[in-house]
Amino acid sequence: MINEHQILVVIKLLIRAIRDGNETLIRALREQTKADLEAKDRSQSVIVAIAEQRSVQQNSQQNKSHHLQKINLGVQIALCAFTALAFGAAAYYACVAKGTLEKISEQTRLMQEEVEAVSGAIVTKEFRASGDERMRVTVLMNNRGKTNATALHADFRLVKFSFANSAPIKNSPDWNFVFSAITMLPDKPIERGIDIALTRTDVDNAKRLQEAIRITGSFSYFDGFSQITDDEVCFYLIGPVEFRNKSGLVSQTMGAASIACDDLPRIRAEYEQTRKNIAAQ
Repeated sequence: MINEHQILVVIKLLIRAIRDGNETLIRALREQTKADLEAKDRSQSVIVAIAEQRSVQQNSQQNKSHHLQKINLGVQIALCAFTALAFGAAAYYACVAKGTLEKISEQTRLMQEEVEAVSGAIVTKEFRASGDERMRVTVLMNNRGKTNATALHADFRLVKFSFANSAPIKNSPDWNFVFSAITMLPDKPIERGIDIALTRTDVDNAKRLQEAIRITGSFSYFDGFSQITDDEVCFYLIGPVEFRNKSGLVSQTMGAASIACDDLPRIRAEYEQTRKNIAAQ
């Protein structure tokens, strides 16, 4: 028969078993909870590591992209600068080439002019007047160059001119002529002429240097290289002029002369001084 002592022992054993079981269960629960927490921590660590890695990768990609953008911008700026320099250099060398070409062209032109001046035809003109009441005006054309002069054309206008009024007093017929060629023989001039009728008054005025025949117009020819057109022709045909002394006698006579318009004031001054000197004798 079981006594109380045995029952108490059994109860103690049961209580101890329950307590040990609870402790074991609690320990197991704690360990499980700890393991769960550690697993959760590891999972969070992995997530954080993955996030950090992704952030690092994103930052790296962003930095790389930003760096590439900087490089691309720098390359574009460099290309713009090099392009501007290339265009500037091209413009500079174009200007240099243009200047060089202009210099070469100018030198070539000057050399051509020198060659033409030495080798081309050179036609000179000498106007003469002869006769009394019927004046014969002639022009002697001489080729002093090294090439035949061709296609000569003259278009002259003759006017009776009064020095007293500094104005024309009568127009004479126009004097036009053409000539095919003048050879390069300086001792064989070509002569062309025209007759002008003068009144006794015209002759007397001419002798006193009061009137003259003025010739103006143009003269052109081909010198073997190009067409040559002289500047406006302008000459005065004067005389013959008589100088009289105190007694009214003719003391000196100067023959007819052809004077360029620019030289007329000087020649008239010389004639006038000669007239005064002789008139005082």
